[in-house]
Amino acid sequence: MPRLSATSSAKRIRLPALLLALLPVLFLLPDRAIGEDSPPVISNGILTPGILSYEGGSVSIGTDVVDDIGVAMVYAEVIGSDGTLYSVGMSPTGGSSYSAGIDIPPNFSEGEVSYSVWVWASDTSEAFSSELIGDIQVPAPPQFDEAPVVSDPSVQPRQLPAAGGTVTIKVTATDNRSVSEVYATTALPGGGSAQVPLEPISASRFEGVFTVPPNAGATAAQYGIGITALDDIGQPGSIDAGSVSVAARPVQPAGRLAVWPGSRSFGSVRVGRRAWRSVWVKNVGPRSTKPVEGVIQASGAPFTLLWGTPDGIHFRLRPGELRVYLVEFRPSVDGLQAGSVKVLHSDGTQPDLAVQLSGRGTLRR
Repeated sequence: MPRLSATSSAKRIRLPALLLALLPVLFLLPDRAIGEDSPPVISNGILTPGILSYEGGSVSIGTDVVDDIGVAMVYAEVIGSDGTLYSVGMSPTGGSSYSAGIDIPPNFSEGEVSYSVWVWASDTSEAFSSELIGDIQVPAPPQFDEAPVVSDPSVQPRQLPAAGGTVTIKVTATDNRSVSEVYATTALPGGGSAQVPLEPISASRFEGVFTVPPNAGATAAQYGIGITALDDIGQPGSIDAGSVSVAARPVQPAGRLAVWPGSRSFGSVRVGRRAWRSVWVKNVGPRSTKPVEGVIQASGAPFTLLWGTPDGIHFRLRPGELRVYLVEFRPSVDGLQAGSVKVLHSDGTQPDLAVQLSGRGTLRR
């Protein structure tokens, strides 16, 4: 293990040798000191920091030491988990506080290394005391390992009909140790994601199947696919596998409207009297088409739709459905008069249709 270094003077010794060196001091104390003096009191020990990275680093040691007759010496002993010992003198920093700094070397072993830190103090009568103030932990270096290499993604097919279907996802994943898991993450069109496990089909090739649901929307749906591989310690490697497109729901073609006849004549009608003629509207589209919505409107007095409103009569006709409307002619003046009935297709997929109307108002009885 690399040697420890300190920010103050110190030397490396073995723990048994230190204890042997202290025994004469303990047994040769003057008789007057026995029973007349208390050893120093050590408190409030602190290590900053108490945990280092595997690269080691500097640690500050601090403590408070008080004695009834006076403190003579304070030093710290740092004992490694391998049995080595390192001592460093601690300097007063004001009041009863003492501190020291020490550099802990890197740990290149396969296991954690710990250092127990003891503070020793003596007073002017050579009475000694000690206190364990904590441990310094230096973890083992991280395992050296590269993330998996993920390559050659394959997604088939990339285009699906509106009904959806199954998509086969394949990828190659390798690692210098081992690959523990491979999966595809699919971004869903409406938000969120779905995960698809990929199973090995060879030493480095993995495959899975994603079931794509039908697309009920009016636009194509996109599913983005990313593939991730994990090694035996959980390191990920990933690759973008592109996307899958699901066609929009087929738009049902609109039906077609027809009106009959193309024109209507009411003949001569006495002023103040009324006459009626019929107009037919039919959805002539094939059965596979959707119903047609629209509105039929008269041009205005003296021509009006029976039971109509100011904006006309709205209708919805299924394929093949026919509806008959009555148009009323009620002249208020003498002479020839003209108007029309219009049929409007609501979605604008067909030009407006019209029936031309004519009639003569007369004063003769």
